[in-house]
Amino acid sequence: MKILIADDHQIIRYGLKLVLRSIWARCTVYEANELDKSVSVISNQDLDLIIFDINMPGSENLEDLIRFIPEETKVVIFSAYDKSSQRIESLKRAGAKTFLFKDASVEELKSVFSSMFISNAEPF
Repeated sequence: MKILIADDHQIIRYGLKLVLRSIWARCTVYEANELDKSVSVISNQDLDLIIFDINMPGSENLEDLIRFIPEETKVVIFSAYDKSSQRIESLKRAGAKTFLFKDASVEELKSVFSSMFISNAEPF
């Protein structure tokens, strides 16, 4: 399992990495603190899962990047925004299917991440 966590807050990346490793102990986790660094990782790695912060440096181009990501790669948008924000609707139109909010519990995060890799799982 190869995973990219793209968030400009180191503590968020660290916490997500702990959650992900509690699910997949041997996963490889790449980190990026801005969208440009994400592009480099995406271009050079065959990723299974990408978690994007909706509001990190360079994220105004996030919709364009999502359209570029292979369909088999799971993409999660991680947001502190209101669930009904216009930005979330824009990301849905670009192809993002899974949204998590930064007030989610650890158990909710684990449940969502785990279920994404079960056949025929419904997006959240």
